[in-house]
Amino acid sequence: MSKQSPFNEPSIWIELPKAKTFEEAEINCEAVNQLLRDMGLKHAYFYASNEQRYTNTFYNYVTGADGSYVELDDCGQWFSVRVLRAYLLPDPHGILKEEV
Repeated sequence: MSKQSPFNEPSIWIELPKAKTFEEAEINCEAVNQLLRDMGLKHAYFYASNEQRYTNTFYNYVTGADGSYVELDDCGQWFSVRVLRAYLLPDPHGILKEEV
């Protein structure tokens, strides 16, 4: 796990367990993705891949609507509490919804 959040504000670390197989990684991603969908995040999700270039895990994290992703060597991702909270609360102006 990355010990320091990249945000200069409260944040939450979500970590997937080490997976021994691609299939196990897919199951782990789906469990976390369900939580993210329940929170209203549409363009941020985890997915498993058999073809990692830079890491020794199966995990990737899609960072936004354009499909950009990062390979997760540490099996997890930091989330800003402020941004997550914006998805849970009514946001009539849609100010924060595009951040994640």
